[in-house]
Amino acid sequence: MKNPGAPTSSPPQAGPAGAAAHGATGGLTGGMAAGQPLAPINILIVDDEPRNLVVLETVLDDPGYRLVRAETADRALLALVEQEFALLILDIQMPVMTGFELAQLIKQRKKTAQVPIIFLTAYYNEDQHMLEGYGSGAVDYLLKPVNPVILRSKVAIFAELHRKNNELAVANRALLTEVGERREAQQQLRELNETLERRVAERTEALTERTKVEKAAREQLRASEELNRSLMDGTADCVQVLDLDGRLLHINRPGLALLELGDFEPYNGMHWRALWPDAAHAAVDSAIVRALAGESSSFVAPRPTSAGDLMWWSVLVSPVRHPVNGRLARLLAVSRDVTEARRAEQALREADERKDAFIATLSHELRNPLAPMRNAINLMRGDNLSDADFAWCRDVIDRQLQQMARLLEDLLDVSRITRAKLTLRRERVEMSAVIEQAVETARPVINEAHHTLSVAPPRAPLILMGDSARLAQVVSNLLINAAKFTPAGGRIELTVEHAEGEVTLRVRDNGIGIARDQLPHIFQVFGQVPSAQARSQGGLGIGLSLARGLVELHGGTLTVNSDGPGKGSEFIMRLPAAARPADALPPASAPVEAAAHFRILVADDLRDSADSLGLLLKAMGNEVCIVYGGAQAVEAAGTFRPDLVFLDLGMPEVDGYEACRRIRSAPGGGRVVIIAQTGWGQEQDRRRTNEAGFDHHMVKPIDGQALEALLARIGTPADAAKS
Repeated sequence: MKNPGAPTSSPPQAGPAGAAAHGATGGLTGGMAAGQPLAPINILIVDDEPRNLVVLETVLDDPGYRLVRAETADRALLALVEQEFALLILDIQMPVMTGFELAQLIKQRKKTAQVPIIFLTAYYNEDQHMLEGYGSGAVDYLLKPVNPVILRSKVAIFAELHRKNNELAVANRALLTEVGERREAQQQLRELNETLERRVAERTEALTERTKVEKAAREQLRASEELNRSLMDGTADCVQVLDLDGRLLHINRPGLALLELGDFEPYNGMHWRALWPDAAHAAVDSAIVRALAGESSSFVAPRPTSAGDLMWWSVLVSPVRHPVNGRLARLLAVSRDVTEARRAEQALREADERKDAFIATLSHELRNPLAPMRNAINLMRGDNLSDADFAWCRDVIDRQLQQMARLLEDLLDVSRITRAKLTLRRERVEMSAVIEQAVETARPVINEAHHTLSVAPPRAPLILMGDSARLAQVVSNLLINAAKFTPAGGRIELTVEHAEGEVTLRVRDNGIGIARDQLPHIFQVFGQVPSAQARSQGGLGIGLSLARGLVELHGGTLTVNSDGPGKGSEFIMRLPAAARPADALPPASAPVEAAAHFRILVADDLRDSADSLGLLLKAMGNEVCIVYGGAQAVEAAGTFRPDLVFLDLGMPEVDGYEACRRIRSAPGGGRVVIIAQTGWGQEQDRRRTNEAGFDHHMVKPIDGQALEALLARIGTPADAAKS
């Protein structure tokens, strides 16, 4: 029997997420193209167990994805032939053909060789199996049961990678189309000139003798050139007429302005090469040689402006023949400013490079906490583990879980800020309390590096209107950033000033500093300057971007100064102070008393999650009933008659919302305290559970102290019945 917490398959078909896909894109980012929603991204999920496919479809339910399921290797191959996929999520243990064998077939085909593959398995969990998976071409290898948040994050990353690659291909095609249109325009111009000159020659030959024809032809040629100059002055491109030696005969007025030459006379008769820097001379000479051979050619080269910037030009050089004798008479060079297109292309390339670096770093950062956790678990399996060692193992697992939770929360925060989905809980906040909380968070990192931290708090109470937790997160990010990029034994200073209704907080260090040309990029998401990458002690390069986003949400600014490498850095946060001084801040919360003992029902389709929460509640002295589905929860509520119910929201068939409604509608359901447990913790998520009838909302993973505090607030079973 296969693990039900993993993916499954049938003839290739779109799952529920695909059927609903019609709007915004999924994953970490979304967008609009020309005012229209982007098409959903295809994701193929392969598993021989249908219920596993249902679980995957539930976890990856997003309007930006179109999920296609396959229950056999043959159907998966058929789907890959018929459609294009951004990602393949593949179960390993399948009949007839294993996931490893299927992956090898996929990588052998040119069309599907680049499709990223994520393996899922509940059994092949040994190192050799993982090596075999990566050897088969997989980009990741996840063990069941899979954490939904991690799986969604990984899928979102590959979906975004696929979308960015498609956008780059579209941009390249657009650039090629533009080049083709420009060539067509030049061809039409040549044809028009040839037609005009041919008509002139025909009229002249009909009216005069051969000598007069030649004289008239020369006159008509001059007139044609004047006409062509008038036509050339009507185009926005730079048009240059050259003689057969490559010397300038004419530059149209728009061209003189673009080249910043002013008057043409000083350049009349000068070789065309003189207008270009030395690095472009080879391309200029090659284009002239090919035009003299009767061929049109093009090149792209930069040319400095008077301001010292580089302007990039796309140049088409063509031969112009005499309209009467057909001999080569002139060379025509048409140049177009493509600086913005080059910058856009460079920006896309840099964004793609940052994305690739981020994906590699994310994989590294997600795996880092797993090694000490695995070691601690192996130690706990031993027979001779002392109490001190057991406590050490427990603390290691707890610290690493907190590290992974912070990492994922930072990623989600960046995504929420980018999509304007992050909501601040504004209240009157005392700046000293924010600094105290931030220093407490950053202290372990600072102490580990043996830094000296100097804090100069405000002399008088400074009150802000803001989210206390988010502001503390910003300040702790700045302190931790300073600690990471300052050599051991360094100095970090934190000062706060108040002037003209504005609070200014500065974090200075004597660390590695920042090069001047890197200062504009320091707040880019997923970016780290090169010197910082060499010294970084981990991280995704999103901390400063997240900090600036949070400060701007508070109506403030976050800037950075540095005198250069080795001279330290200074980050400056400016926030508006509260309009009125706070006479009294809200009173501190009363101490949490020990919780009473309850009858508690726990429902979660993820057995490990349900069992572990049940054991924790039992350890607190409660009587606990554990079930693994929404329908079972409704039935158990009638027989077990709990005081409290913990419901997972994402259960299949009967989800937590529906189970809550059914429990509430049953006799005595109004007295039960129902608590939602979920990985979604935004304000709109809490609002939705409240509207559905839940009394409380707890975000996974649930902290033991937070759980005890909640039970203490509820009071006693009698109090729970009254609530």
